[in-house]
Amino acid sequence: IAEIISRECGGKAHLVGLSLGGSIIYKILERHPQLVDKAVIDGASAKPIAGAGFISAGARMISPFIKFDPVIKIMAGALGVSADGYESFRQSMKSVSPNAFGRALSQANLADMDIEKCNFTSPILFISGEKEAEIMHSTHKYLSKKIKGSKYYIYPGGGHAWMVKDSQTHIRLVKEWLTLENDN
Repeated sequence: IAEIISRECGGKAHLVGLSLGGSIIYKILERHPQLVDKAVIDGASAKPIAGAGFISAGARMISPFIKFDPVIKIMAGALGVSADGYESFRQSMKSVSPNAFGRALSQANLADMDIEKCNFTSPILFISGEKEAEIMHSTHKYLSKKIKGSKYYIYPGGGHAWMVKDSQTHIRLVKEWLTLENDN
């Protein structure tokens, strides 16, 4: 990703990451902070959430079955996928390899960044649903105060996939953040 940003984006990019994508942004910020202009991190904690080991084990146990329609329906329901969006979700799940699914969920839940030592300066909008793990809220709040120009937002009543149910709010937040002029 760092090579692509350097080559295709003139050396800096806006990054938006949801869940595992947010965990990837943390890694990019740790290793290549100069490549990030602004970022939106949604539903990703900089520290492992409680029960992350169990979540990882569960993801690896269910991963062989992710292409079966009953499992896809359960996952769609848990994420709040609408009837209109179900077929697209189903096709996406059928295109994911079980190994990639298991690894992605494990990696997303086991991120462990040294937030005391982070030294990046790119403004970041941290977002999480109100029902997300407390460690996510506390690290978002801490980092938003530590990184100049950053903010955090908690979506009222939402869980991990709140943006599935209210995509328009998510799109508006991302657009407004990326077009906002920050004094960095």
